Amino acid sequence: MKWLWLLMVLACAGLQAADYPRTVTDLAGRQVTLIHAPQRIVLQDSNDLLSLALLERENPLARVVAWDNNLASSDPGLWKVVSQRWPEAKSIRELDFPQTGQLDIESLLRTHPDLIVARLGARAAIENTVLDSVLQRLGIALIYVDNELDPLVNVPRSLELLGQALNRDEQASAYLAVYRQQLADLKRRSHGLPAPKVFVEARAGQAGAGGCCHTQGHSGWGLLV
Repeated sequence: MKWLWLLMVLACAGLQAADYPRTVTDLAGRQVTLIHAPQRIVLQDSNDLLSLALLERENPLARVVAWDNNLASSDPGLWKVVSQRWPEAKSIRELDFPQTGQLDIESLLRTHPDLIVARLGARAAIENTVLDSVLQRLGIALIYVDNELDPLVNVPRSLELLGQALNRDEQASAYLAVYRQQLADLKRRSHGLPAPKVFVEARAGQAGAGGCCHTQGHSGWGLLV
């Protein structure tokens, strides 16, 4: 039985390897080639764990080796749930990886990443630092996702991208089929109705009207409304 189990594991690994290299197009329109299935992922923003959870439901942390853990401060309640369900979340290496693109590159490289998932809003800053050229020289893939600048359009695009990058296309497609059905139903039922006045205040008094995760007039939830 042990030999049978080993053969099954090797066969699955062989099937996954056969799907690589694969080239994906990220939210910045860049074509990025992944030589092999990513096994050591760095998240510039740990909130993107929520997308990984849709794709790898048994353990979305399985491939994450480091992150800028914004989730712990942006949603302490959810962070408590995540860290209780997967205690290893507390031991994931934390990096200071702001959208300014400024970070300790040596600390990042010591995590030996083979994929970095960054926010589209950080693109200009990252490409204006040496980080971008260092990653290119070392052959470390970086892809941009977005759920803030244009969430209605880019959230599904980002999930599709991550599904392609992680060889979880079927899981992404299954979720997005439900997402698009629900969105179409919402648009149908709200068609022709007067636009409601809605105020979203996620974290009162902490930032201005355009800041993410605060008073979201022109970003995030504000755009969704």
